[in-house]
Amino acid sequence: MDRKFTIVANWKANKTVAGAQEWIKRLAESGKQIESESMTIEVVVAAPYPLLNALRSTPDATLASQDISMFSVGAYTGEVPGELLKDVGVEYCLVGHSERRKYLGETTEMVGKKVDQAIKNKIIPIICAQSGEEIPENVRNYSPEQYLIMYEPFEAISTEGKYHPEDPNKITETLQDWQKHLPAGVQFLYGGSVNSNNVHQILATSNQQLVSGFVVGHASLDPEEFFSIIKRCLLTPSL
Repeated sequence: MDRKFTIVANWKANKTVAGAQEWIKRLAESGKQIESESMTIEVVVAAPYPLLNALRSTPDATLASQDISMFSVGAYTGEVPGELLKDVGVEYCLVGHSERRKYLGETTEMVGKKVDQAIKNKIIPIICAQSGEEIPENVRNYSPEQYLIMYEPFEAISTEGKYHPEDPNKITETLQDWQKHLPAGVQFLYGGSVNSNNVHQILATSNQQLVSGFVVGHASLDPEEFFSIIKRCLLTPSL
């Protein structure tokens, strides 16, 4: 086993406790770590805050939050700090997702503070960026294994799972450019309307050694669709 591939199910503002538990039950049939001869796939579930505690005991997926406070514990009404996320079993967290930047006015400076809080609490931040300018400067203060970076090109974003087939051609060029300005060894995930119909094309078109996984949004809500993405990754030659 010489490679780890991370696939994140970003449920966004979806699912009840019962629905989440049923999804996890279906996942248990395939197992948390799905292996081929050359790689292991780690399944990560980024669930809404109310579901985190209900999912904390599952051995079948690694738990992620969809955000983290830029503050530590204290008088910050409505915030969920890293200390509390870690206490319910969170190992990863999304930071700087395009929807938070668009709808909530989140800035790259704020994202940098969230990165600090995540790493302080031994949570791996998945830093979401549409351009190199959205990657906070302070990531250079940390070793590459302490964080992941997700590339989500603006053109590929869709709430309906639609996808523009020409987008994968930009992945290699973009990530190679980002590599020039980041510490050696940084791992990149790809997000942007990933589904079972286009995942093979994304992998075939991009430099597979640059892409270490996916963040799946709309398509992750259906467990069968999500598992199809995993299977197609395992069947992709040279992955």
